[in-house]
Amino acid sequence: ERLRNIQSKLLALNIVCRIACSPFFHIPLYILHYTLYFMANTLHKVERLDKKKIIEKMFAGGSRSFSVFPLRVVYLPVEELEADASILISVSKRRFKRAVKRNRVKRQIREAYRVNKHELLNALAEKKCRLAIAFIYLSDQLTESSVIEERVKTALARIVEKVTVSDANMAAVAPMKP
Repeated sequence: ERLRNIQSKLLALNIVCRIACSPFFHIPLYILHYTLYFMANTLHKVERLDKKKIIEKMFAGGSRSFSVFPLRVVYLPVEELEADASILISVSKRRFKRAVKRNRVKRQIREAYRVNKHELLNALAEKKCRLAIAFIYLSDQLTESSVIEERVKTALARIVEKVTVSDANMAAVAPMKP
């Protein structure tokens, strides 16, 4: 079954590449590659925040944050990232002593983000903005995956709303300057 799934993806990619290379289809291949790479329903390495300078900048100040219990979300517009949105997931050792439980919570958050990231990525691509996002788990009890997914959806919707509102405010303020 897995082999069939891989074969069908390769066939679809082959068909898309043939169409893209035809003289009647005028989309550059790098845009097609970007779309296939980042809009896939996976979480790639470039979508994980691992740059120490950006992480320090996020928590030193200048970033925005809000809470959707059991999560606290911190985000910062950054230009140095490869992906439109890079995420960091943190579960405190103080909350869960066992690594198994910490890893379970991280896995739940990562999966919820992976499944629901497309609205955020579309909004960021439209605004030509890049974000570094940190999800910090606040509760000291394990939570069901459905609850975490619902909260991650809410958090992503709030980020999209704030990004679009902040861009609209900047556009409204810009014409006032002489």
